[in-house]
Amino acid sequence: MVNRISDVYFSAITLEKLEIAAKQSCKSRKDKAEVAEFLRDKDRKLRDLQESLRTHKYRTSEWRMFEKVENGKVRLVSDLPLYPDRIAQRAILNEIEPHLSRKLEYHSHGSRKKHGTHAALKDIQRWMESDPKIKYAAQTDFKQFYPSMNKIILKKGIRRFFKDPDLFFFLDEVIDSYPLPGVAIGSCLSAYFGHIYIAVFLRTLKERYHVHYITIYADDVVILGYSKQWLRRILNVMFTEAGLIDLTIKKNWKIFPVDKQPINFVGYLTTRQEVRIRRRTKQKIRTASARMHAKLEAGEELDSHDMGTIASYKGLLKWSSGEGLYYTYLKDLDDHVHEIQAKQRAERLAKKKAGRKAPDTKANGNKVLS
Repeated sequence: MVNRISDVYFSAITLEKLEIAAKQSCKSRKDKAEVAEFLRDKDRKLRDLQESLRTHKYRTSEWRMFEKVENGKVRLVSDLPLYPDRIAQRAILNEIEPHLSRKLEYHSHGSRKKHGTHAALKDIQRWMESDPKIKYAAQTDFKQFYPSMNKIILKKGIRRFFKDPDLFFFLDEVIDSYPLPGVAIGSCLSAYFGHIYIAVFLRTLKERYHVHYITIYADDVVILGYSKQWLRRILNVMFTEAGLIDLTIKKNWKIFPVDKQPINFVGYLTTRQEVRIRRRTKQKIRTASARMHAKLEAGEELDSHDMGTIASYKGLLKWSSGEGLYYTYLKDLDDHVHEIQAKQRAERLAKKKAGRKAPDTKANGNKVLS
């Protein structure tokens, strides 16, 4: 039993922290009309939100649901309004995340600070480099991970980490408000609910069955081992342990020799010698590059989405042996973006200087005639 975290709820709902959460939520919100509506009366709305949270009168708004295709998979994504729900959830997450992250399993990655795709990738690299006896890898994932979560088991898991009844009021309200089985995909709390949910499962594998080379990113699992037989035994254990928390391991698991086949995980193909990107990712880079070059040749300028695409692929290639792809398809576009950003910085600085140099007519006693 971990030392439980207490007294976080009321620390999270001060006006100052709600203001920070509102700023973060507005920045990430795509519906600009909704943001503008909130900002028109921000101070009053934050005071009302604080009061509803303080008196436990807060109730989650109606969930909005839509389908989204990701990597060929259709997912049911849920959404809540910016105010009050996303701001309230962000404020709570900001407060509990630093405490919770120290107590969660280190090799449970995904939507955690310092525990993104590259942390999961580094797990694989470090283990393969440090232990030459590793010969095989097992890969699998959970079937319908978020929709399969048992809400009662999740609440018990939350109480293993916290001892704050006021926090339980809020988190239970969010969990119970979702009208479908499991946990909503799309809430900023969802990923942490996932980490909490599998914490005991992961700790059991490590402590009882000595599975030390295991890393999980969201619902994808990779285990490294010395023999096929041992990995098969561990997979059987995983089927049993997952069943105890109402999860199902997919039957498309595989065990393969790491010296003959790369580990396809978190967007990379990893071997002992190198890290490559997937073939379909290379094609996406080529397609995006051609589209942006055509845009520039037509006299159009790159927008924020294009700049984000370049930065994303640049970061992806940085962690792989894809330097040649960067120089072939992205380098000139990246240079162009830097020129645009330098020009924008110069314009902002010029405006700032001009503002400081503007004469103060009131101080000089001058009247402006209409």
